[in-house]
Amino acid sequence: MPGRFNGPTQARIARDRACSDLPALACSDLPAMARALAFLDRATTMRSVRPLPAIPVLPATVGPAMDGSSRSKKKKFPVMRTRVSGRRNPWAKVVPRPPEWTAEQRSRRRAARPWIVVARWLCVVGTAAAVAGCRKDAEPRTVEPGSGAAPSWRVLVIDDERLADRIREQWSTRGDGTLDVVKASREEMRERGRSLSSADVIVFPSLAIGDMVRSEFIVPFPDKTIRDENLGWTDLFDTLRHGEAEWDRRVLAIPFGSATPLLWYRRDLWKEEGTAAFETWDAFGAAMARWKERERAFPIACAEPLGRGWGGLMLLARAAAYAHHRSYLSALFHPDDMRPLIDGPPFVRALDELAAMPGAAASLECDPRTALDALASNRSLAAIGWWDARSERPSLPATADIAVVRLPGARLSFDRQRQAWDERPDGAERVSLIGFSGRLGAIGRKARSERASANLLVWLAGVEWSHEIVSASAATMPARGAPTASVARWLPPWAAEQAWVPDFTAALAETMRNPAFLAAPRVAGADAYLAALDEAVARVVRHEMASAESLGEAARQWQAITDRLGREPQRAAYRAGLGL
Repeated sequence: MPGRFNGPTQARIARDRACSDLPALACSDLPAMARALAFLDRATTMRSVRPLPAIPVLPATVGPAMDGSSRSKKKKFPVMRTRVSGRRNPWAKVVPRPPEWTAEQRSRRRAARPWIVVARWLCVVGTAAAVAGCRKDAEPRTVEPGSGAAPSWRVLVIDDERLADRIREQWSTRGDGTLDVVKASREEMRERGRSLSSADVIVFPSLAIGDMVRSEFIVPFPDKTIRDENLGWTDLFDTLRHGEAEWDRRVLAIPFGSATPLLWYRRDLWKEEGTAAFETWDAFGAAMARWKERERAFPIACAEPLGRGWGGLMLLARAAAYAHHRSYLSALFHPDDMRPLIDGPPFVRALDELAAMPGAAASLECDPRTALDALASNRSLAAIGWWDARSERPSLPATADIAVVRLPGARLSFDRQRQAWDERPDGAERVSLIGFSGRLGAIGRKARSERASANLLVWLAGVEWSHEIVSASAATMPARGAPTASVARWLPPWAAEQAWVPDFTAALAETMRNPAFLAAPRVAGADAYLAALDEAVARVVRHEMASAESLGEAARQWQAITDRLGREPQRAAYRAGLGL
């Protein structure tokens, strides 16, 4: 086609026509636009160079004969081949390369070169402007929070009224536009989830992630926003980023922080035992038994959260170090067929040690806060749990010295294939329990703007304002390393003057940075699974049934729950939660 325009007039006409077509092509047909630019380049070049003389057709003896015979092996010009087939191009036989240009032609070419460059740049700039104009007219403008354009968003907060109130309060003082904060419970989500799921952002308990995925209420978080420096993604604790926020190797939600159980004890009364008693669960139980025989002033040796909704989780926290093995990624279910593993030796051993604690039956009514209240009221020597902003000031004597450490670990781990215990070569290993108490924020499937909803989540859980907003929830702790002054926002007001706050900060950071962790069931119906485990723990602590028998009954209940919810969907969800 360009070969037809051999004169300046034809080249000028072709150039004008190509330039006039560029804006329309940029909006409708990008390949045609590219062809027009290439054509314009050739036309501009041809105008500046005097037409070459006609090239005579060479005799057929230049290359092989058309009939396939070889008349002469000598080739004066290279034969062109196509890229796809590699076959000879028949045009190479009759249209060889043009001869060298004359000195006059080269001079004209050099003189026209600056104008060629200018023409190319003008075409590029004009095309970019046309494309930008088309996109501006074709795409709807997305209004983002804080942009000053008075947006209106809807945030659904599940099972956390205090967090919902704090979000509404902070938005009224710092946000732009209208933010409708809706409160709901998990029961309401099951009953009328479709009507509530039409939210831009959904904040939900970490334990409910399986239900949210199964109901298709949320969508993955966009990868581009993860790199937003205001989010501070890499500053978040590893257990939150990899253990709670990821689903099927993608970031599904933004972690708001997760409360974790820690071990609190009276250091002024524990001097004889030393810190070695907190390295393993069996050493801790033996020390508690010795102390109970020596001193009977405390009705509970160690107050643990064994009440409704907590007994099964406390068993998982104790069994995590025994069940965590370097050869297996799964500890609760078999990833191939969803057979429960909770009736195995790691869980039986952990439940035996729990039931053997002096005064364990008194803990059946405790949750994490009331367990620490027992320590604060001088009714126990130690406690497992955490304090929140509602906790009352302890009535301990002035000489009381409280210390905070991580939960104990274990030197042994169970190999399921060999059905034998392995001793860890590096000594005791602590394994953190995660994914049971925190809060996650995700983009709703029916969000009006995915990008703006992601920006709203960054505002809620980002570096700048998360300590002001997320600290209102009793189920959260700092999601990233923070100084002691910032950690105090998650504690009751009277804790600011306590000497144990630095110990608490260090123990929390060590627990949440631990690469070895066990996640609570990340499947639909996690509450039902844990309720069956609560009953198993209560039966053993009340001495109504042996540990192996009680956990066997719980395993049968887990099988029934899996069959009711669908074994294959549960298996797929469990594997996605593990990143398999």
